[in-house]
Amino acid sequence: IVLGNRKHYLYNDIALTTNHWRMNFTNADGVVQELTGGGIEVMRKDARDGGWRYIIDDASRSAS
Repeated sequence: IVLGNRKHYLYNDIALTTNHWRMNFTNADGVVQELTGGGIEVMRKDARDGGWRYIIDDASRSAS
């Protein structure tokens, strides 16, 4: 898997991140195929310990 550019957007204690990925593999017939897709995550910073907690995690956005 090759990860592409990630983008990060921050507003107060909410963060939005995106990424794109590409994966090449050989199928059972010996044909090389490529899958592409991306992910999007929304996180909130925890006031207690400062860690980030996932609110939304869509790891397969626009996979083909």
